[in-house]
This record gives sequence, structure tokens and C-alpha cells, in this order.
Amino acid sequence: MIFIKSFFRKSKIKIYLTIFVVLLTALMTIFAFNEYYNRLLDNMIFDHSEIIMISTENHDEELENESGITSYYKALDFQNGADNDIIYMPNGQINGTSATVEENEDSKNKISWQNLYFRDCILALPASLINMDIDDNSVILATNDYDYKSDIISSIIGKKIEFKYNDKSISLVVNDIIMPKKSPYIYISDNLYSKLATEMTSYHYVINTLNYFEYERLSDKWENLEKNNFYRLETSLYLKNQSDSDKSTHFREMVEFLNIISIISSIIFAIIVILIIKDLVNDENKYNLLLKQVGYNKLQNLMINLKSLLLFDLIIFILAFIFSFLILILLNNIFGFTFQIYDLKCNFIIIAIVLFFEVLFNIAYFSKN
Repeated sequence: MIFIKSFFRKSKIKIYLTIFVVLLTALMTIFAFNEYYNRLLDNMIFDHSEIIMISTENHDEELENESGITSYYKALDFQNGADNDIIYMPNGQINGTSATVEENEDSKNKISWQNLYFRDCILALPASLINMDIDDNSVILATNDYDYKSDIISSIIGKKIEFKYNDKSISLVVNDIIMPKKSPYIYISDNLYSKLATEMTSYHYVINTLNYFEYERLSDKWENLEKNNFYRLETSLYLKNQSDSDKSTHFREMVEFLNIISIISSIIFAIIVILIIKDLVNDENKYNLLLKQVGYNKLQNLMINLKSLLLFDLIIFILAFIFSFLILILLNNIFGFTFQIYDLKCNFIIIAIVLFFEVLFNIAYFSKN
């Protein structure tokens, strides 16, 4: 205990302690900002984006082995059926099919095929994905018409719509109409989906990624393979209004900026850690020469050094945690942030780096002397 007290009485230790606490508090706060904006961007990407892979071959094994994917589903590719009383074909073409009904007064009381299509088909998924249980003759529509035709939605429920799947006509009754979370879909019963899936001639994979960076990485990876005709890829970011678009741009810029700041800060912190620890170890080892003369062996001196430095580390991390905790609580309360108060992973990495250099410099010294 006397050796530890002697260690902390040194004025240099108090200066280094202050430097360490300030740097570590700043680093923890930067990491908290980085995690916060990454979380906001990840949530926006999850809510508004998806990757759809279209192929004539089965890619289940590849997708199951991809760590950046949280889930994927195989959608059936439906087409619009014959004339329907509740759906109209707007001016123009979808999938090469000429418009059959022009927009007019009557179309105001209908929904549009166009707003059920994703690119060149209507994607059909099992209703269990939205926690719904419907019979084999029913369908739930997730259509962009919901945004501006909410007043006529109720009048459409209970009416029939005709679809085509592999040139087979399928007549289904509208069970419900909902707002799409991402792209438009239709949802059919799990039983009907299973039956039709056995007739699948092409694969439409609807893919959800772990986070924004996985979304970007997988999009780039698959786009390169797409050029070699492995499959066709559709990556889509659906933003409902301009404010969402502005937020997305802001979050991306902040994440990129904070990533750079985090890397630079970590490098500066690591350099200062190395210089300070090296100086502390050299200082202690001068003192250890005196202890060696009064009978202390190398192992005893090494343990004295490590105990002093470990207590030094503990004080630094406790103080830095308290200060960063207070800063983040203050920012949460004043500005409405939702910072994660304690990021264990980042702090364990910092602790591991500090301990590594302390042990390394001590062992290096005692192996030579």
C-alpha cells in the first residue's frame, strides 16, 4: 500500500490523470454521438428501404450465409388480371401492358394498379409476415393509394380483384387495405402462398439488412455481380416526404463525419496513451532500482508497477464514465437526444488497449533488466 500511495503523491501523476480523464470523457462522448446517429440512420433505412433480388436461380444458401442480412422472403410475382371494378389502369404502360382504362371521374373511386406494382410485377407475400390470418380467397393490399384515397378505402373492402400468376387467373376478395411500410405488396394466406410457391419460375427475394452500412455494402457487392448477369437487383430507398429526405441526408453526413472524427480521436488517444504509459513505466522503473537494492526481485517490482497502474486506470475510467454520463444525461434532457449512456463494447476496447501497453512496456523493461 505504501508504494501505491507514493505513486499517487507525484505531481506528474495528477497531471496525467487529468489529461486521461478529459481525453477519455471526450472519446466516450464522441462514441455516443456516433452510435446515436448510426442508430437513427439504421432505423430510417429499416423503415424506408429494402433490397429486392430478382433471379431465375435459387439463392437461399447464399443469403442464409450472409451475416449482414437480418431476414429475407421470397415473393410471388403477380400481374394485373382482367378488368376490375375497383382498380383502374392509369395512362401509360405497366410491364408492357397498354392502359385499358383512362383516368377519369370514375377512377377517383378506384385504386391504381400502378400503386400496387413494384417495378414490373406485384409482389405477393404470406399474411403471417404482418401478423394477419386470412382465408385462401382473401387478399390484403398495401398500396400507396392509401395516402390520398383513405376516404374510399372502406368501400373497396369486400370486393373482388383478379390477378394473374404464371398465366393463371386468381380471384381474391379484398380483406383490408393498409399503408405500405416500404414498397407496395399484396398479402395472401400462408396456405395459398405455399401452394403457389411450388410453381415458382423466378425468385423475387425481399431482403432486410442489419444496418445502413450493410445495406450499402451488399448493394455494391450484388450490383457488381448483377453486371455479370447473376441476377437483377433493385435497391430502393422509400422516403415519404421531403422532410424524410432531408433527415436521411443529414444522418448520412453526420455518420460519415463522426466516423472520421472517431478514427482521428482514437488515433490521438492511442498515441497519447503510449507516450504517457511509457513515461510512467520509465519513472516507476527508476524507483524500482532502489527497491531492487533492498531485496525486491523482478517479479515483485513488476507486480508493484502493475498494481499502481491498474488502480490509476480504474480511477480514470470511473471519473471518465461519471463525467460522460452527466454530459449525455444533460444533452438528453436539454436537447431531447436519446443517447445510449454506456457503450460497453467501445469502453472494453479502450480498456484493453491501455492494459495491453501497460503490460507490454513493463514486461519489455523487466526482460532487459
